[in-house]
Amino acid sequence: MTPQEFKKRLGQLHEVINRGIAYYAIWRWVTLHDPARATWSLSQQNQLLDRYRGFFTPLANALLDGTLLQFAKLFDQDPQTASLPVLLRAARKDATLVAQCQSREIKKVIAEFKQVQTAVDILKRKRNEQLAHTDANPTQLGPLMNTDLENLAEKVKSAFNTLSAGHDGNVYIWDPMISKSDRDTPLVFEAILREMDRESAEAEIAIARTRT
Repeated sequence: MTPQEFKKRLGQLHEVINRGIAYYAIWRWVTLHDPARATWSLSQQNQLLDRYRGFFTPLANALLDGTLLQFAKLFDQDPQTASLPVLLRAARKDATLVAQCQSREIKKVIAEFKQVQTAVDILKRKRNEQLAHTDANPTQLGPLMNTDLENLAEKVKSAFNTLSAGHDGNVYIWDPMISKSDRDTPLVFEAILREMDRESAEAEIAIARTRT
């Protein structure tokens, strides 16, 4: 692999990671209630999701599917893809591609991914048997928990920065992408909740008028 091709695939991989973590951040807002961050109660969130379930249920499903698909791309073994295994193999084969880091750093990344291989296998099988295809008799898979996805995300971001820093010295800060999703998603929730409150208040006034 040439340095130009390595750089191109790093850029493609960066986009996939960005999409995956953005989808996951929004999915968490839609499906979970975090009292430390939400300005609304669990009861209010349940009312909102129940009232607009025709929108939020498909949205949550699409976000989770999108998250899993993007994460699965990161571990593709096809040599034609822009994935972590492909770039890590290229870096081990040709150290000049990551001349600004030491071989032990690449080995450390590979060793860390071996620690989460079970989660990676579940992720890829879900992609192959349930998302990209619908197998009639899919493999019985264990659950892929939020902690598994968060752990994978952290290792993926760290691995990418190891490769990127080793290639051209660039290290990416991932927080801005998550911050934008964490900023905009609750604003949407708050706007809908305000509208629900306004409609409820108007309904109460209308009922009161009919009684006078």
